[in-house]
Amino acid sequence: MSEQSGFVGRHLVLVGACVVCAVTGAVAAAVTATASSTPAPVPIARKFQAASVAIPTRHNRSAAGSSTRLASTDATELHVVTSAIASSTCNRCRGQALTTQVIYADRGKVIIADNAAAAWSANCARCGGAALSLQIVVTRSGVSVSANNRAMSTNAACFRCRTASAAVQIVVRAPAAAKLSRSAMTQIRALREDLVNTLTEDGSAAGAYRARTSAPVLAPRAAGAMQATTRQLQSVVSSDLDAISASHRIVVR
Repeated sequence: MSEQSGFVGRHLVLVGACVVCAVTGAVAAAVTATASSTPAPVPIARKFQAASVAIPTRHNRSAAGSSTRLASTDATELHVVTSAIASSTCNRCRGQALTTQVIYADRGKVIIADNAAAAWSANCARCGGAALSLQIVVTRSGVSVSANNRAMSTNAACFRCRTASAAVQIVVRAPAAAKLSRSAMTQIRALREDLVNTLTEDGSAAGAYRARTSAPVLAPRAAGAMQATTRQLQSVVSSDLDAISASHRIVVR
């Protein structure tokens, strides 16, 4: 082989290698472009919050906090937080907090539901506080729901103080996307008022509270009434939505 023909041969090999590299790069780019044009679905994480706070003062001895939220979401992952807080730290002061949250999560796959109510009275006479937090979560069958429901109330260094709290949580799994009807919402509001009335009774007739200087105790009759009302709430929601399953939790303190 002559020197010239050897040079040409080497040149053709180099050209061929460059072509292979170019083709390989083009194929890789095409594959990457194809992959990027159809990205994997990314979970939508959203947080829904509803809260009310009631803190009376010497200048405003009666404080009331109220919050209501109704929302629908297509999020696949969501965190629902509902809370009510009431306190009293001045003589003849009363605070009342009421929160209601209804969430429709038709496409939810993972749901964390937190519901809490807290009330306390401290360093006061003839004072009190009441907090009620009502949470309703509506989703599909087979959805993972981590539900946390808690209530706390306490009296500390107070005279004739009455304090109570209640957390009511209802989780319903319905067969299809549906919302509570007007009639059902009217019944829910009426039953919610029943819960508030039981929680804030002065105890003269039903014995709702035992006034103490330590942790308050809701009398069995009042606690039983609130349990019954909560079961009614679940029944109204389940019936209106043709629920597959439903559960309720109530913590009264």
